[in-house]
Amino acid sequence: MADKDIGKLNKGEYQGTSTDIVIGVREYNGKVGVDIREYTTSDKYTGPTKKGLRIPAELFQKFKEMINSISP
Repeated sequence: MADKDIGKLNKGEYQGTSTDIVIGVREYNGKVGVDIREYTTSDKYTGPTKKGLRIPAELFQKFKEMINSISP
């Protein structure tokens, strides 16, 4: 299975570092899941950070139901 980005939200910029929240489907250790992770772009580093979470594919439907139950 190839990794696939679903979308990205711009979180903002601080002291010359731009941060996006990237949502994608990724395989890790042979298991597929939804990855929601911060990606940073700066002079020193560009790429994923440790800030984020991974939802295993088998739990995604439950996660989706929980998100959809939120009323702004």
